[in-house]
Amino acid sequence: MKFEHVGMVGYGEVGKIFTAGLKDRVSAVSVWDLKFDTPGSREAHLAQAAQAGVAACGPMAELCVKSDLLISAV
Repeated sequence: MKFEHVGMVGYGEVGKIFTAGLKDRVSAVSVWDLKFDTPGSREAHLAQAAQAGVAACGPMAELCVKSDLLISAV
């Protein structure tokens, strides 16, 4: 089975390592993390995802809808 779009729940240390390894092997990688909704740290975490070349999702439901495979790294 081939997965085109992988979603990562959790974009901490492990999530960043996993997505770095996956992003060149699939069509798209998206991530969601609770910190994306945390005032005061939101912008920094979203910027890290953008700099890494992965799409940050707003609500987790968005991540679930667009992903063929979800990986939880929390």
